[in-house]
Amino acid sequence: MFPWLLCLALQTAVIALGVKTRLLQRSFDEIANGLAERLDEDTHTLLSLFMWDPRWLASVLNRQLWQLRARRLIRTGDRELKEAVTNISHDLRTPLTAIRGHLDLLEREDLPPEARRYLELIGDRAESMTRLTEGLTLNASIR
Repeated sequence: MFPWLLCLALQTAVIALGVKTRLLQRSFDEIANGLAERLDEDTHTLLSLFMWDPRWLASVLNRQLWQLRARRLIRTGDRELKEAVTNISHDLRTPLTAIRGHLDLLEREDLPPEARRYLELIGDRAESMTRLTEGLTLNASIR
């Protein structure tokens, strides 16, 4: 009778392991499909499982999804900041070009020495602003 009990116990263990393996396979398929969906879409939902087995794996993957989402937000913010700096630089360059053009016209005029000194100061400031705006554009394009 003992061999029959042993065979029955082994058969039960094999069936239980088969069921467990099938449940694990189903859970891993759920995780793989859920991860693929979340990577394709820009969603804020986390992975969920129908089965209770590999919760720790879903937890690890959810943390990775949060980190991926954070990196995307940083990248988007960085891109938006670069665009804003480029736009501001362009918006500053346009009036600076007009100022420099008017300064060039005024320098051709016969002006008193004090007015020439003021023109020179304005020209130096305009040149400094031009260098700053070019630096902004250069820094925005490098990053």
